[in-house]
Amino acid sequence: MIKQLKRKFIMITMSLITVVLVAVFIATSVIHYSRLTNDSYRSMDRVVMGKMNGAFQKPKIDEKEERRDFQFAPIFFVDLDSDGNIVSTTTDYVNITEDTIKTAVEAVTKSENVRGSLSKLNLLYLRHINNDGSMRIVFADQIHNRESLFILMRNLLIVEIFALAVFWVMSVYLAGVALKPVEKAWANEKQFLGDASHELKTPLTVILTNLSILESNSNLIDKSQLKWIRNSNFEAMRMKELIEQMLFLAKYDSYQLPTVEEEVNLSELTMESILTMESIAFEKNVEFKDKIEDDVIVTGNSSQLKQLVNILLDNACKYSDEKTDIKVSLKYDKGRSILEVNNKGNVIPKEDIEKLFDRFYRSEKSRVRKEGGYGLGLSIANSIVKAHNGKIDVCSNIEEGTTFRVVI
Repeated sequence: MIKQLKRKFIMITMSLITVVLVAVFIATSVIHYSRLTNDSYRSMDRVVMGKMNGAFQKPKIDEKEERRDFQFAPIFFVDLDSDGNIVSTTTDYVNITEDTIKTAVEAVTKSENVRGSLSKLNLLYLRHINNDGSMRIVFADQIHNRESLFILMRNLLIVEIFALAVFWVMSVYLAGVALKPVEKAWANEKQFLGDASHELKTPLTVILTNLSILESNSNLIDKSQLKWIRNSNFEAMRMKELIEQMLFLAKYDSYQLPTVEEEVNLSELTMESILTMESIAFEKNVEFKDKIEDDVIVTGNSSQLKQLVNILLDNACKYSDEKTDIKVSLKYDKGRSILEVNNKGNVIPKEDIEKLFDRFYRSEKSRVRKEGGYGLGLSIANSIVKAHNGKIDVCSNIEEGTTFRVVI
């Protein structure tokens, strides 16, 4: 329980931190790239106004070199006459072919936008039409901006991975500190339940023995008083059942359940449980319909697995409508054993399904006393399944009824 709380605490904390770091990563990258793009457009504006010759970086790029990493995006411009013919180009600081320039100019002249980007050519552009109809188109190389963005993102990623590692260590430490009072309270509760259950077992055994002796000598007791003895015996037996269930859960919480593992023939075990429950099913006016594969073998504790099957069958008997069938199936699929118990009865609401395996929880409050039990059966079943590294779930609807599915 405490380990699960710690895992949840760490998982929630790390999830929130991860979301924040991802948001910072995205926001920083977007802002940085936007700033670089805006800087490029401002530089292009200055070129249009004739205040710059087109580049920020020296020396000139050799013809053999590709576009390289500038401190600022390298810029070049093209002047066109009123007929759209290229008059001059200024590409002193950019290594770019004439074909690329022509392609870029054609794309810009066809566009209605004054500024924009040519993603296929990795260029930003800004055009200015003079009064005489001539045009100047300024281009800025986007590769520089993208390389700058890549460097920033790489550095941010390294920093954030390191930050996540630091936050994970802090989360583990804080989880231990924050849950220490809970761990102490939980340990005290388990100790109390275990001690109280053990202390109650001895006097309860004496009471049951005395009641059994009285009942066996019923000929010496007034018949009008005999019903009180039988009622007391019934309630004492219910109390014994509760104590045994509480002891089982206390052992599970303390990791003291028997760990003896053996190969168990779950097929035979399930059939034995069905035969045992036949009399109870007959009293409830329901019938078992089984579909059990032969020799489904699992590794586990046979007594606990027997208890698991009995709990599911007993639960199905209690909550089945009269004159309906309880369907029990067992099969081996993909290396796992799958046990399903289906009954037709009242549909379990969705909000109750999540709480169904909680201790002392009963879905149908009106039938608690009538059916007996304390709402610990399914909690014990869940504990047994978890102890065998399995999974138990339930689905309930009007068409198919309620089905408990165990995978081990």
